[in-house]
Amino acid sequence: NTNFRHYGVTASDLLDPCTNLSVFEHILSDCYRSGGTLKKALSCYYSGNFRTGQQPEAAYSGTSYLQRIGYVPGSPHYAVPGTREDQSAAGFYPEAFPAGDASRPRVIWPGAVVRGVPANLRQKNITTAQLSPPSVRRSLPQPPP
Repeated sequence: NTNFRHYGVTASDLLDPCTNLSVFEHILSDCYRSGGTLKKALSCYYSGNFRTGQQPEAAYSGTSYLQRIGYVPGSPHYAVPGTREDQSAAGFYPEAFPAGDASRPRVIWPGAVVRGVPANLRQKNITTAQLSPPSVRRSLPQPPP
């Protein structure tokens, strides 16, 4: 709620992916500047402070937010590549650095790029909301007069 006012958005504004990512970026950047570490920044993003996201929560089987999002301190650093077919555009390959060199990012290229949800992961039953015809019409783009 505090973030809504601070970043000038509403809950419905955040349903727009671009707005949502922009606000996420601002919050995480602010948290990182204040906390100085990624661990503290992620906790701050989750809870507004540097401690809560690191503490186990009974409601989530005794795991912390950092554990649930896959943050593991000391794990290899990964650089997420683009999805362009020309991998040489990056200028280096995973084989270019020894596997044990933790100071260098480890680059892993995806085998394929998938858009949408694979058939075996799709929901079988999709819940739909009943909309009245006038509300549906209002949400559709209107042709120019």
